[in-house]
Amino acid sequence: MALRPSIHILRVPVAALALVLACVLGGCVTPEHRADAEATEFMTATGLDQVNPADIAVAPVMLAMLEDGDAPTAAVRQALYEGLIDRLYSPLPLDWVDQGGDRDAVLKVRILMWDTSKVAYDGTIFARAEARVSNADGNLWGVDITRVLNDDVSGPNRDTPELAERSAARDLAAELLALLPERNPLR
Repeated sequence: MALRPSIHILRVPVAALALVLACVLGGCVTPEHRADAEATEFMTATGLDQVNPADIAVAPVMLAMLEDGDAPTAAVRQALYEGLIDRLYSPLPLDWVDQGGDRDAVLKVRILMWDTSKVAYDGTIFARAEARVSNADGNLWGVDITRVLNDDVSGPNRDTPELAERSAARDLAAELLALLPERNPLR
């Protein structure tokens, strides 16, 4: 009688490996890029309070090399434009900026990561971005942030990725602007 290898012996390791792979690919195991989900790093030298620019141009939002798809850059830019008023800055009209009009300073944002892999699961988007305010003399202010966006959202955003991305774009802009020092209008 010939001995046959038991298939049952192989089922357990193969099943365990399949489960681990499914979790990693499906997002139930936190990837290393999510390890620091709420990081904020400010640029060391700043001069924003000395220059105190009034008119701020919001440059088109740039994308770094993204593995996880595209980010809604136009929505982020629009939300930044609208939110500058709350920080007591005067945002210049976007078409004026695009035509190269004069400005006191420019706000540049670059999205480094925009991970939508968990939108269908819980409505969240993982984002990393850097923002800089600069003028002709150099950088006046800067911050790099990592955030989980929409983490308090429920309902339709889980079913509609477009709504989740628009909401996340507004949240990202709000997070960046909350870190921007408020302008002193009396100076």
